[in-house]
Parts: sequence; structure tokens; C-alpha cells
Amino acid sequence: MLLKGLGISAGQANGPGRRFVPRNQRREQAPADLNMTPAELITQVRQELEDLKRQATSDIIRDVLAAQLLMVDDPDLWDRIEELLRAGHSLKTSIEQAVASVASTLENLGDRYFAARADDVRDIGLRLVAHLSAPQTQERWTIREPSILVAESLFPSDTATLDLAQIRGFVLGQGSVTSHVAILARSLQIPAVVVGDAIASITEGEPLFIDGTDGLVSTGSPLPGAASSPGIPAQPPRWPVIANRVTTRDGQPVLIMANVGSVAEARIAVQNGADGIGLLRTEFLFDGSHPPSLTDHRQMLGDIAEILGPDRELIVRLADIGGDKPLPYLAQKDEANPFLGVRAIRLLKEYPHLYDDQLRAAIEVGQHARLKVMIPMVASRNDWTVSRALVAAIADELALARVPLGMMVEVPAAALDADYFAETADFFSIGTNDLIQYLYAADRTASELAEYNSSLEPAAAAAIRMTIEAAHAHQIPVAMCGEMAGDPQALPLLLGLGLREFSMNPASIPQFKAMIQDLDARQCRAALG
Repeated sequence: MLLKGLGISAGQANGPGRRFVPRNQRREQAPADLNMTPAELITQVRQELEDLKRQATSDIIRDVLAAQLLMVDDPDLWDRIEELLRAGHSLKTSIEQAVASVASTLENLGDRYFAARADDVRDIGLRLVAHLSAPQTQERWTIREPSILVAESLFPSDTATLDLAQIRGFVLGQGSVTSHVAILARSLQIPAVVVGDAIASITEGEPLFIDGTDGLVSTGSPLPGAASSPGIPAQPPRWPVIANRVTTRDGQPVLIMANVGSVAEARIAVQNGADGIGLLRTEFLFDGSHPPSLTDHRQMLGDIAEILGPDRELIVRLADIGGDKPLPYLAQKDEANPFLGVRAIRLLKEYPHLYDDQLRAAIEVGQHARLKVMIPMVASRNDWTVSRALVAAIADELALARVPLGMMVEVPAAALDADYFAETADFFSIGTNDLIQYLYAADRTASELAEYNSSLEPAAAAAIRMTIEAAHAHQIPVAMCGEMAGDPQALPLLLGLGLREFSMNPASIPQFKAMIQDLDARQCRAALG
């Protein structure tokens, strides 16, 4: 039987399928709410996570558990739990309902990164409830031979209990390319496929052959080219990692950067051959009950700069918050259309110091790293004037050199006025997700409007062309960090338009480096007519 799914980590492997038994199903459970207070519960779970973090064998897992330690103490989550307790619910029910509410909010933001973080919240909820039900032990889930792990879902902390040396592949019922299990699998070069409800058809112990590149799972019979020995990878990923920078066939150098949102993803990017970080999303730092501290910003930026080393660039986008990504500590009004509302740089009118600590940390780290700052949602000349003045004021306050300052071109007005902005910007990065959404007045999260969000439409190409031409005329770098940058079909068009810097999901980097070496930029340009 052949199952078609979503490949979230490339490569092929085979072995017997072994079903993962979730932590809370490995023993008989005692009655819930055993006279435990919220404070006692937090203490127990925090200790368990610290123990798991200390024992973790993977940097990715350690990073995940560190993030979950912060979530355990999240006042916003516990405020919701306390409200439900006051309404008469049990502690178990209060936790379950509060976690469901927070996770639902994250999933409804219309952003794949935040949707994946909903699993972190659910994971914390399961851990809290498990501690209410029975004493927990740090037992590992073990298998005795190299196998394919089969799981309906795999939460971040579940991976801390796995014997990774015995796992040759993952077959999951639920998951995404931005989930922690996908990041972990890619970092360890373990193939992984999400097959949805079809996972129920897999029998314990039957031979499985998986292809994480094409998203295929075969039960019982090998895939073409698969090895015959159980547990032995059938072949290396289709796209080998290319660590060095690449050129087109006609000698045009092209930078392939990564879009990341955490220290863990930065490590994956470097392992996949990224030439740098073209977009560091920083919204997750702000996603709590209070603003992140200067120390929080310094730590994250310093850690990522260290991973990149002296030869790779780090482009830090100021947090694109507000509107569809509201913060509990900002008194923002409900908006009928948050995508067109008060977000990103527009928030400075009400909160002029919102980005001060983030900029202080970026400027400080930028003194010894190849760091640039990028402003999101620039739509008017005044937006840009305000942004430049803010960065200059922070640098002057610190008596430090200013870092290069660029802008996202993601609003059609910015593309139309790109020649003006290029006079003073140090670089552009084209954000195609919002640019195309605004260009066609079509919500990119609405499946029924998908036809309007094609990156290959002539109007989209025209907006991209004028942005690239303005950057070239003023001799500033121009990159693309939207989803179009990672679309193989769009690559010849973008090379033809003169784009030479791309930033994408780390998993796509090996493929794009290989493709670029097979393309001739002059031929791509000639094909445009």
C-alpha cells in the first residue's frame, strides 16, 4: 500500500514501523487534581523540564525545552486558568480549556510559524495535566532495533524521551514543515512524512519504506531505489548540502539565505548550507504577558550571531506585531481588518518606545557581527523617516556605530515609490506574501481566494521588477524573503528579473543551491522578452 503525504524532512529510509506510546498512556493514571495547588504544579513541571533539558542529547531539543520553561510561567496562561477556577471549574478542566483557547488564538493568526507554536502550548497543557494525574518519571521510550517511528502526533517534549540513535524515520498523523519535530528531523537528517488519517492503516511492526522528499510511505513493499536492509537509509537526500556559495552557469553569484524564528532554526539553516539569515522573525519574543527585556534580545541575537560566525549575515526584522498579531500588554482596539490595521512600524505612533530594547540589542550585537536591521510594513515616506530617526537616536544614545538599515518592500505603495526609498535605504527585502495580498486585495489566508495569490501573475512580477530596478539603480542589495523566494517554479523568473539574493525555509536551501548551478541567468533574462 502506498500512502501519499507531506514530506517535512528529506531523504529515504526503511525499517519496521513502531508506534509511539504517549507519555500519559504508559501507566495507569490516578484520579486527577490530587490536592495540588497551581504553584505546586508549576514547581513540579518546571523541575521536570529542567531535568529533561539537562539530559537532552540534541541542541534542538534543549532549545525547545528552554522555550517551554518560559511558557510554564506565562502569566497570561495562568490568568486564564485562574479565571476558570474562579468560575468553579476543576484545575484539570481549567488547564485544558485555557490551553485550548491560547492554542486556538495562535492557529488563527494566519501565520504558519505561530500555528506551529500552538503545539508547544498543547504540549505544556498535556504535561501539566499529566502531573495532576500521577507522579511522573523521566523514562525514555525505547525500541530495540533501528525503526521507523509512527505517531499520531509528536509534541516537542516527547522528542526528549526518544532514543534518537534507533530512529531511521518518522511517519506522523499531524505535523508541518515548521513544527519542532520537523526541525529536529532535518537537523539529524532523518526523513519524515505526515500522512494524516491514513496513519491508522499502518500495522505495528510491518516493514515501512519512506521518502521524505516526495512525501511517500510504502507499507510492505519497497519504494524504487530503497535499500533492502531494515533500518538502513536507502539513499542520501536528493539535494545534497552545498556549504559554499553558488553561481549560475554563466557565473552570476547568488546568495541563498534562510528565514528563521529561533536559535534552533538558525542551527538548521547553517547545517543546510545557508549563506546567512535573510529574515530573523522576532515576534515570538514579544508573545508573552510582558515585553521582552534587553537581556532577552541580547541573548537571542548573540546566540544566533555566534552560530553564523563572522562570514554570514544576520538580518533582523523588527517584530511585526499588532493587527493580526496582538499583544496582551498593548491596549489595542479590535480591528475589522487587522491586515490593514495598526501593526509593525505604525505602532510607534501610540507606543514610541516599543522597539527601543530590540534596537539597542541589535546595535550592540552589530558592533561585532554582520548584523542588519530591517523595518517591516513601510508604506509611506513618513514611515521611513520615523524609522531612520529612531535607529539613529538609539545609536547616538549608546555612542555606537549605526548598523545597516533596510526595509521590507511588502506594501504596493513602497514598490511604486522604491526609487525614493532606495536613496537612503541600505538594502531592500521583498516580502511577497503581503505584497501580493495587498496588490490583489485578496486575503492570503482565505482558501477560496487562492487564485489571486499567485506569485507568477504579471502585476506581481511588475511590482517586483520595479523594486529590483530601483535597488540596482542606487547600488543597494535587494533580496526576497517571501514564500515566492522558495518556489522552484518562480526561480527562473526571479533570476531573469535580476534578483541575486533569496531567503527561504532552511529545508529548501539544498534544492535551490543545486538548481541555481544548473540555470543560466542570461537565458532566464532573455526568456522574459
